[in-house]
Formats: sequence, structure tokens, C-alpha cells
Amino acid sequence: MRWSLTFVAIFFLYPALADAGCERKNPAQVIQVLRRGIDLNERFKRSVNSGDGTTYKTLRRQNEQYSEKTALPCVRRAVDMLDREFDEGLLRALMAYAVSRQNSADEAVPEALASVFAKHPDAVASSLMVVSPGRAKVLLRTIESGWPGVRRELDSTLRQDRDERLKALRVEQSKRMTVEQATPVDATTYPRSMR
Repeated sequence: MRWSLTFVAIFFLYPALADAGCERKNPAQVIQVLRRGIDLNERFKRSVNSGDGTTYKTLRRQNEQYSEKTALPCVRRAVDMLDREFDEGLLRALMAYAVSRQNSADEAVPEALASVFAKHPDAVASSLMVVSPGRAKVLLRTIESGWPGVRRELDSTLRQDRDERLKALRVEQSKRMTVEQATPVDATTYPRSMR
């Protein structure tokens, strides 16, 4: 009987314990966790078409476990820290993690980025301008995906302002993509064999 009660207590408390593991981390430690998550996810993506089923299965399991038990609590911690005080390095790490996890069905990362956008729209807009247009497009789609869940929590004035800013970001990123596609490539950038 004691073992079953202990098991039940651990089973139900485990998610809280996972969150507690990140709750004491400082921004540098959270960035480190997110970078490890990016690295693990990128290794998993490379293993998909590698032909090595064992490596694929192992990395898939590790990636899922790390994401759920370690990285996502740190994503929530990053949002909490960014709510209190803006940290550009932490925002960039969160954005890099979002790009890496762009094909994930989990809405935690999109809602986290949307929440940061609601609090720091200018910082998010500036960060989008320094990444490649392709990454900016992914990040904007990620924010838009999480926006409905965050939007309904805002008061009407703030909601309207952020809706307008999000619309302006869409327009700006669309212009960037158009310029990127229309920019001619200098022939000297290609190796001689391709000229």
C-alpha cells in the first residue's frame, strides 16, 4: 500500500517537480537549456532520413522527453523572466528554440512567443529584423499561431494596439521577403564552375 501511494504521489507531482527544476534557473542557465534543446532537436531531424532506425528512435525518445520535461518548463520560465525584465539574449534563445521546433504540434512555444510579443512588441519587431527573412517568416507564423490564446487575455486597448502592430509586422516581413526574392545575385558569389 505504501509503495502505491508513493508511486501515485510521485506520478502526480512529477510535472511540478520538472517545472521546479527550471524555476530557480537564471537567464544564462535557461539559455543553455534551450540551446541544448535546439541541438538535440536538430540531431533528431538529421536522423529522420539517415537510414539508421535505432539512432532515429533513440533521438526521437530523447528529444520528446527533453522537450516535455526540461525545455518547456524553461520556456515558461523564460516568459516569466521576460515579463519582469527584458533580456535580449533570452529572447533570441527563445526565438531560436521556436525556429527549431517549428513543426511541433505543441502550442506552448507559439503562446510563449506571442506572450513576449504582447509585453515587448518593439523588441520582438527589432529581433525579427536581424534574422534572415526566412527565419523571420517562421517566427512571425509562430507568434500568429499563439496569438489567439494570448490575445483574449489582454484588455481591449492593448489588444487593439498589438493587433495593429502584428499587422504592421506582417506587412514589413512581406516587404522583406519580396526584396529578398527580387535582389539579383552577383555572379562573383558563385564558384567558377557554376558561372
